[in-house]
Amino acid sequence: KTWVKLSGAYMDTKVGPAGRWSDTVPVAQGYATGALERCVWASDWPHVTEPAEKPDDAALFDLLTEWVPDEAARKQVLVDNPAALYGFSKG
Repeated sequence: KTWVKLSGAYMDTKVGPAGRWSDTVPVAQGYATGALERCVWASDWPHVTEPAEKPDDAALFDLLTEWVPDEAARKQVLVDNPAALYGFSKG
């Protein structure tokens, strides 16, 4: 009865943007594989936890293709699951 927000790769990484946050991939893939129907994605903009240099939102969004490689599964994370979580109408 919980949801997982796939986001914040910059918050818990040893390799950072230079390493394309690759150390976050196994964790995010684990959530997406284990409970895809309960995952949503978020940018975390405006990145208030990062006082100096802000992460590149486009690069973070591109990372989703590694976290959730299947296009239909990404649609579920980006469209279908948020609609279910927030009660968006289907009309």
